[in-house]
Amino acid sequence: MLHEILFAMMGRHGNIVIEMNKAFSINPNIDFLSPTEKSLVGKLVNLGYFYKQILLVIAKDRKAFNSRILDFDNAKAKEE
Repeated sequence: MLHEILFAMMGRHGNIVIEMNKAFSINPNIDFLSPTEKSLVGKLVNLGYFYKQILLVIAKDRKAFNSRILDFDNAKAKEE
């Protein structure tokens, strides 16, 4: 269980922590956790979903940034 929580905090889901409705949550078929534990762990692993989304935005922005740099370099080379 601990490794699932750690993976979720890194933005990855598995068998216990699943991605559902734009969030990470505890698999409803898990029966070894009490409802209170499911709620607390669910709130915790949902932070991992936000982390995953932040990484996606950074990767997208980095790709756009690199594209702009490449375009600038190509334009500068044409001027010379």
